[in-house]
Amino acid sequence: MSSQSSKLHFVFIPLMCPGHIIPMVDMGRLLAQHGVTVTIAGLPEGCENIDALPSRLLSKNFMDAVGMLQQPLERFLEETEPKPSCIISDRHHPWTFGVAQKFKIPRLAFDGTSCFTVTCSHFINLSKIHEKVSDDLEPFVVPSLPDMIELTKGQLPNDLNPRSVVLKVKEEDIVENMRVADMASYGLVVNSFEELEPRFVTIIELVLGLEASNRPFIWVVRKGYKSDEFNKWLSEEGFEERNKGRGLLIHGWAPQLSILSHTVIGGFMNEKLVVQVLGIGERVGADIAMKWGEEEPYGVMVKREEITKTINLVMDSGNEGEERRKRAMKLQVLANKAFENKGSSCLNVKRLIKDISQISGTKD
Repeated sequence: MSSQSSKLHFVFIPLMCPGHIIPMVDMGRLLAQHGVTVTIAGLPEGCENIDALPSRLLSKNFMDAVGMLQQPLERFLEETEPKPSCIISDRHHPWTFGVAQKFKIPRLAFDGTSCFTVTCSHFINLSKIHEKVSDDLEPFVVPSLPDMIELTKGQLPNDLNPRSVVLKVKEEDIVENMRVADMASYGLVVNSFEELEPRFVTIIELVLGLEASNRPFIWVVRKGYKSDEFNKWLSEEGFEERNKGRGLLIHGWAPQLSILSHTVIGGFMNEKLVVQVLGIGERVGADIAMKWGEEEPYGVMVKREEITKTINLVMDSGNEGEERRKRAMKLQVLANKAFENKGSSCLNVKRLIKDISQISGTKD
């Protein structure tokens, strides 16, 4: 442990949902292994999961409640020892930039998607190419990328195609606050993976497609919107009993990283990066993404035949399937090397520690 890192204190402010908390906790552990004091803000058990909201109509209430963390956070920063060296905050908390300014420490914005997603969003916003497309289903090529990536306007996230009937204040204002805070912050920390978020309207067809594929599978049933209805359907239909020994259903949170890193896992579905760039998966789902908070008025159904076809493509024992698995194994090797002593991720963590140390005046 170096003397410079032992004097540093990184404070993490996650967005309260598993897909954001888990990679932030992983990063905190990595920094702690290098001797940095790490604090991760949290809430009492049962209050930390935005996925457990009974309705997305409560999303604004949730975000308003999260904003009330500002005063407790400021009290903590005033009283804690060692004194905080920086804040690493989920970019959905732009108010943390003002807190960092008040305490004269750097704020790094955390994006829990991937470098690929951040880059796509940046160049689309810079070029405004999506504003030239009138039809939500008309594909356009994302400019300035090394690979030809096609998207449709309907697939864009809210910050590039904002409209919401749920948020009482304009979503454009919320997105703009995030952008302003990100640009003014010291830097951006990006996760390399974005988890799949299935909606209830596609779950039953998806599960039936898994069953029809006759392939072993693990299915994670997340708690939250309409999960009780889905569990009732599972019980009445005897799905788990029929697939005992071949399929495993996990209710609630699952150790996604441990599962996906296991050697017996043959494929993962639906990520744009995984499908188009890395070529190790298959796309499944709707062409137009629902706006966050607007899911309930709409009905979306992915047919089981499409699910079965996609699974068989991923698990194909022919040349295409074999090449896909080879690419996945190659990526696994590269990812493991990145965390070795002189790997890129390890070096970047050390550079971050050195950088924050120089800013805070904590030197050997």
